[in-house]
Amino acid sequence: MSKYKMKIMGVTLLLEVDDSLPSDLQSVEKYVEDMCQRLKEQNNIADTAKISMLCAVTIADELFKLKALQQTTCDDYKRKLNKLIKQMDEANLNS
Repeated sequence: MSKYKMKIMGVTLLLEVDDSLPSDLQSVEKYVEDMCQRLKEQNNIADTAKISMLCAVTIADELFKLKALQQTTCDDYKRKLNKLIKQMDEANLNS
């Protein structure tokens, strides 16, 4: 485990990071900081706790949408694969 210092909205966080897990923490830090700034400006909020909660909800919503899209894509590929397998089985029976 190693430590990573992150600063978001003026608050410094010290994270313990598993060295075996690949992660681009600088990109994560920038993404969260940019999201907080954008939400602060769009909603005219000064309270950092409210901005943090809004940021967490926004990112969670993005995650859920991506998971749903991934599941839909996976289901589509499974359907197509099953159709191809069925066609191949039929072709083998007919030959």
